[in-house]
Amino acid sequence: MVINSYVKKGDAISAEALLSTMEKLYYEKDDIGLKPDVISYTNIMEAHAKKGKPEKALVLFNKLMSQYNKSPDGDEEMAPNVRTFTALILAHSKSHQPGSAAAARAVLDDMKTFAQEMKRRRRVAATNNAPVAFNTAVV
Repeated sequence: MVINSYVKKGDAISAEALLSTMEKLYYEKDDIGLKPDVISYTNIMEAHAKKGKPEKALVLFNKLMSQYNKSPDGDEEMAPNVRTFTALILAHSKSHQPGSAAAARAVLDDMKTFAQEMKRRRRVAATNNAPVAFNTAVV
């Protein structure tokens, strides 16, 4: 909730600092009450997306996926969802960098692959709202 407050103010730096503290306390001190989840990462990714900073959003996405993949079947609390992928797509589209359209399309393809993997594992895919991400990629 505090992370979201920072994000709403546009203060991604403070939000990331708090996320880092949460990660440290959870992973080093085993403080279960402070485990970051997909919402924590996605909120900060959205803040970077609004400012057109795909490289910062991608760093967070990679950290999220690293945590997700630590469990053999994937940590469900860390599973990226349509908001997560849409944040990456939006970050690329707002960056106006050369190749940003291709990068946004690659994220959309990654989302499809992830949804297929979730179905293979017989989990409900949190990426079922793909039209939202597709529309973001087109804009």
